[in-house]
Amino acid sequence: MLLSDFFSKPYLGLDIDPERQITVTCGSTEAMAAVMLATLNPGDEVIVFEPYYENYGPDAILASATPRYLSLHPPEWTFDEAELRQAFNEHTKAIIINTPHNPTGKVFTCEELNLIAELCQKWDVLVFTDEIYEHILYDETQHIAMATLPGMAERTVTMMALRVMPSNSGAEKPRAWAIVYSRPMVVQIWIGSFVQRAIAMPASRIHLCIIFRIPERLICKLIETFFDKILIID
Repeated sequence: MLLSDFFSKPYLGLDIDPERQITVTCGSTEAMAAVMLATLNPGDEVIVFEPYYENYGPDAILASATPRYLSLHPPEWTFDEAELRQAFNEHTKAIIINTPHNPTGKVFTCEELNLIAELCQKWDVLVFTDEIYEHILYDETQHIAMATLPGMAERTVTMMALRVMPSNSGAEKPRAWAIVYSRPMVVQIWIGSFVQRAIAMPASRIHLCIIFRIPERLICKLIETFFDKILIID
């Protein structure tokens, strides 16, 4: 209930059923793997923006699907619209969006997300979003959750984690969760039980309760601290 209460209104603005639409996993890496194993089949293609977090491509291959890589071009790390349109076809089952992006820090714009949403609805494609850095924003950028765009809640699986809000590095493995608005989660929950890894349960539960009751000003202070560290490195 804690997760559904927090993400239903303050974050996604959707009415989320904690029994059917949220799956808690042992880290966001497991969440992404479980989602792919639950939804992908041989012959399916998954669009992956590169550079990308190291697990996305292998997860697709383990699920017997084919990753189709699409470059983000520096210095702004934008994608080419023509290349994106060409990447979608009758075999495309899903697209992975990591925003804010690891490793570039890119935050996908509203225009970029709307274009992706348009193509996903045209080709009946699922969206797997990795949004664990949703609070780590700089230069007045704004994080937009794909599930909040018109027509996208029912085809988006949103993945978030405690790992970076704030860091839970003292635990063996941080908790994460996947939120899906309307598609059944039974298969994903079943698969998730087979890919569990170790987790420090007491620490994670305490961390969970603290994070979702933490004042927003403390989150802002955390971001300022990250920014100061970046300046020191530079």
